[in-house]
Amino acid sequence: MTARSLLSLLVLLCACTRELPPAGQVVLYIDTDTIVPERAGTPADPARLSPLVDRARVEVLLDGQVQPNSTRDFVLDAEMFRRNEVSFGVVPPPGNPNVTVRVVLFRVDRVIDGAIEPGVSLETIVALPPVAEDGINEVSITMKTDDFGTKVGPIAPQPGRPSTSLVNTWRGGRRASCAGVPRPGEACVPGGSFFFGDPQFRGRTASQDIYEERLVIVSPFFLDLTEVTVAEFRKALPGLQARGVEAPKPWSGQVRPNTTDNTDFCTWTDEPNPLRDNLALNCITRNAAREYCRDFGKDLPTEAQMEFVMSGLGEEWAFPWGNDEPNCDAAVWGRAGLGAFRDDPQNCRKAGTEGGPTFPRQGTSDTLNDVVLRNAGGESIADLGGNLSEWMQDIWARPTDAFWKTTRPMIDPVNVTISPDEGEGYSIRGGNWTFSALTTRAAFRRRRLVTDELYSAGIGFRCARSGLAAGGG
Repeated sequence: MTARSLLSLLVLLCACTRELPPAGQVVLYIDTDTIVPERAGTPADPARLSPLVDRARVEVLLDGQVQPNSTRDFVLDAEMFRRNEVSFGVVPPPGNPNVTVRVVLFRVDRVIDGAIEPGVSLETIVALPPVAEDGINEVSITMKTDDFGTKVGPIAPQPGRPSTSLVNTWRGGRRASCAGVPRPGEACVPGGSFFFGDPQFRGRTASQDIYEERLVIVSPFFLDLTEVTVAEFRKALPGLQARGVEAPKPWSGQVRPNTTDNTDFCTWTDEPNPLRDNLALNCITRNAAREYCRDFGKDLPTEAQMEFVMSGLGEEWAFPWGNDEPNCDAAVWGRAGLGAFRDDPQNCRKAGTEGGPTFPRQGTSDTLNDVVLRNAGGESIADLGGNLSEWMQDIWARPTDAFWKTTRPMIDPVNVTISPDEGEGYSIRGGNWTFSALTTRAAFRRRRLVTDELYSAGIGFRCARSGLAAGGG
């Protein structure tokens, strides 16, 4: 049997200088609409988000089996697609209809232990047309960003080369501004896309944190600059109570070193208190928090919205300030160690202090500033990593539940389905004054079951509202 009958392979970027062999062959051209790095020296587009892929892997299969020495990886840039330079030559046995090519577009920094994760890659199986003894058959495929996380094919390619490349045209690859202007106490969060989830949580808190990444589009929205304070909630309380909304649990009036009473660290007082009214509000139920937001035409943020903000709006930061591990000044965390929280981390509580939640903007780094938000001269969003964890709009779901298990791209996801294994509960996001440094990470999430005490000294909230034009989607 000749080498040709066993499958001779030539995988080349066809912009190279090597000539294809004088035999029947298929040249497969690849195009995509996804976000790829521009060639070095090309001016950066400030509206474009981080590249989603920067590599291509191609391998040839005969009767479903990957052929020896047929796997190639290539570095990509957008200009290569525009010039039809992403192409591969394959010399299969003449007339064989069982030759396929697997093409995977991925980002090299998302390869974990040698494996390309499905949620952060595009994969297509292409069924090559049978070839004659000689001649070149040019065919092409277009790999769409909306297929991230799925395995497409086998599909038949289109005849000929791509006419005009779609590279870097995907709708989620550019920042989208809010319609209208922020109200006092808000900032516009420009819409965009990002990889939701954090591989660093793999094996740490598997029942809660999502480490398998997937592509998520977030529409523009407005977000409160700080967590709601005692004084702000006090103004709205009469209207809320008229609808049967419960008041927060009040402060016990003291901090006792050995008690198990959570209310020692509640910030609410039934009567105005100038020393406490500007503290971030805690010891409030999710229902009361959500009703407060609705009074202003808002709602609680979604998990996707908060992770998008906390990771730098597509910059893929591990923390709200970047990738450096937090110190004790970066955010309000690790300040427990007394009373009901005597067993919680106290890395950052100074001697002689009681800990507890504090006034907004006490962390030096967990703030998303006007440069990142692209609202020159505008306000910044504070306390994203600490002080209080925050109630989310989402009903809690485990990473293995159907809603979050998918690796397909999602648009403005919010879970409204009760976890079949966990029971009814709600999601909270962000670290707080009682938690460890790990919980200040952008992707940290935790559940609060309805069977738990819902008044927590570690949980507060802020509000969000859509930044889309009326009737927009």
